[in-house]
Amino acid sequence: MLNDEKLMEEMLGNVDDVVRRALGGSLPDTITLTMCAAGIPRKHRQKVFALFLKTLRDMDAAFDFQGVWQPQSATLSLSLLNGIGRCSGYLEKDDTIVKALMKDWNMLARWTRRFCDKFKSVEDPFPGASIKYEEWYCGLFLTIMLATADDDRAHKMFSVYDVRHTMCRLWLLETPETLSRFNSVHTQLVKMFALHQFRYSADFTAELVRDSGFGEERAMQLVMDRMADALNSGNSEVMCNNAFIVLFLVSSQHDSIRSIALKKKAIPYLTKAFVKTTDPKTIRRTEKLPDFVQNFIRGFEFITSPEGGYRYILQALRNGFLHGVIACGALMDRLQWDTIMALKRIIGNVLIKYLVYLPYLLGVLDAMKAVKCKDIEECIDKSEVKSHWSQFEETLLARTVYKSLFEHSGQSNLGIIRCANCGKMDAKQNLQKCGGCKNVFYCSKDCQRTHWKQGGHRLTCKDTPEEMRGYDRRDQRYRDFVTRFEVRRHMKGLRQQAVKKFNLKVSPPEENLSYGCKIDYTSVPPTLSIFSLDDIPHAQDTYSTDTERMKRIAGQKGEQMCLVQTLIPEGKTSLSQIKYMNVGPRSEIWGTDLDAQQMAPNLSHRPPCAGKDGVLVKAVLDQIDVVINDLSARKARVGTHYRWGSCDNRFEKHVTVVEEMDDTAKSLYGRYGEEHLFRNVARETKVAQSP
Repeated sequence: MLNDEKLMEEMLGNVDDVVRRALGGSLPDTITLTMCAAGIPRKHRQKVFALFLKTLRDMDAAFDFQGVWQPQSATLSLSLLNGIGRCSGYLEKDDTIVKALMKDWNMLARWTRRFCDKFKSVEDPFPGASIKYEEWYCGLFLTIMLATADDDRAHKMFSVYDVRHTMCRLWLLETPETLSRFNSVHTQLVKMFALHQFRYSADFTAELVRDSGFGEERAMQLVMDRMADALNSGNSEVMCNNAFIVLFLVSSQHDSIRSIALKKKAIPYLTKAFVKTTDPKTIRRTEKLPDFVQNFIRGFEFITSPEGGYRYILQALRNGFLHGVIACGALMDRLQWDTIMALKRIIGNVLIKYLVYLPYLLGVLDAMKAVKCKDIEECIDKSEVKSHWSQFEETLLARTVYKSLFEHSGQSNLGIIRCANCGKMDAKQNLQKCGGCKNVFYCSKDCQRTHWKQGGHRLTCKDTPEEMRGYDRRDQRYRDFVTRFEVRRHMKGLRQQAVKKFNLKVSPPEENLSYGCKIDYTSVPPTLSIFSLDDIPHAQDTYSTDTERMKRIAGQKGEQMCLVQTLIPEGKTSLSQIKYMNVGPRSEIWGTDLDAQQMAPNLSHRPPCAGKDGVLVKAVLDQIDVVINDLSARKARVGTHYRWGSCDNRFEKHVTVVEEMDDTAKSLYGRYGEEHLFRNVARETKVAQSP
């Protein structure tokens, strides 16, 4: 491009002559006008603008067929685009120029698309042409910026695919330092496209990422690089607009793009933006909440649902998600109704239902260490999400007791494995794993064959979902531990259901139940029900022919065996698993009448599970209740909330609720041992309740 200062001075000193020569066909004067277009007097503007458009029209048809001459034409056409872009001030009060622009808008859009498609690199934006990257970027950006002067006109102009393609391609590229002031406006334009994609009959995600020319992986990396820069910019508007775009991409129906975005840490970036935006220290009371905050809360469950769900919730928790959730309690008057409903579901359902996974439980406990009771009291306790937070905190407390008892029991020791058939315990390396489900071990081939033919493993192995094969053994053992306790404490209530449903005798119950128990962890609280063996494919034949040995063993040991089906949350779906489970000594299950709510008055926060009809199932006192009831309110609480972390040091001597539960569980196991724990604590509770 010519950059002759003498021509510039001449133009400023004698505009009429420069315009006259340009209109007469002088190419140098035309280029001079493109560089000084913004300063051209009003009387010449219509003619100059029309000249720029006509010159580009004349070059348009032949450009794609010019071969070796194309780079030279590209230099001139880019100068003209720069000139047209600098004419933005003409559009304010001149309808004639606006009409001319709209008439040739498709042609201008085609030129911008050509330059994008020919782009090679920052060092060589148009192969063969002496064009600098800053000049190339500026010409295209100023041209598409003409569409921003008026909202109605903008929607018409952005309905042209080539314009959107140029805008998206430029946004993904590095912005020249001299044009960094346009970053905010450019991001706002991209956000506007996302908001109005249906108005343009367009697919924002496909156009920004898939059609970018960079490939999906590279394009998403560029998007995340912009997000990272925005988080560090200190500009809240830029951060929220970038976060809005990332949220839009990770919420799209393009699974491959969603997956790439998640792998490139979309959830941590979005969570950081959410926490910063809702921070009570920075947000002004009269300030409107950005669209991003409302959309993030409403879309949180969906965007974290892939690959099992809780993995991405853990990413959010590790980046301060709970702080943002708590802060929203003080922003209820600025949240929309559907956002409040989504927030209630996050606290009262999403955060709770995955507590059946041990890694998730540990992640929640880590996140809770940084939560201050004072913040909960100030933000949550005065809001309409208080009851939902209480349900979350109290469910977390009960599951933490499970964790403590589990860790002090032999089941948490992965170095020692029990043969699934004979029960022999040995070092893990001395037993062989089932080649099918990869979840059970055997001490010999004979035990494996016996368990397959007579022990019921034929059913459970074949029905093990692919996602559960070779599952994390410690996580699986923890979940079995929880399930065993939940089924056991509700066994009498489930028996009442079975008596009504299957017309069974009220008492005594058979040594091995003729029905199965189902626990659904996808609901809050978990749902318990009973089912006929006919409800499970192939279960009737397998149960009737393959479990005789199990029945005999259970009868000899006085243990209660039960076919248990568990449903665990897995993102938008659930996983089903069926196991023959020893739920404990029959004398303890059917011989105790210790109603949990009556015997442990502090346990109003640990309600029973519900039946399919929503009615709570009767529950009896168990070890979990004993530990919770033994907690010291003075040590484990701050006000009405539990002390989860050491950040609430209001007393000289303090322990967290987790530490106190661990001590209680350890003490109980040390006093009674695992086998006799329930029997003895039940006896102690009876004595304590006697007059």
